[in-house]
Amino acid sequence: MHRFLFLVLFLYACVMPCANGEEKPVRLHVVAESNEMQAQTLKLKVKDAVLKKALEITKDAQTSQEAYASLFTSIGEIRMCAREAALQYGFTGEINALVTREEF
Repeated sequence: MHRFLFLVLFLYACVMPCANGEEKPVRLHVVAESNEMQAQTLKLKVKDAVLKKALEITKDAQTSQEAYASLFTSIGEIRMCAREAALQYGFTGEINALVTREEF
């Protein structure tokens, strides 16, 4: 039924805590194939898994630039996390992921 899920990590939108007590803005955006309930439920499950992985990857970052670099170099790990989470819920389609800088 579902053919794709698109995952984007945008830097400069919502906030993740830094090791030094400051906040670094990172936005996680997951796009589902459709607005159907099943697709939206899958999207939220994948988002939760990837957010947990992103927090793990960036836990030692002191600046937003370090967080971005960590996420960028770990995109394969993030993609794999999304794929594994989706497979747990029966999704076998394509998963794309990217890290990009955006101004909001």
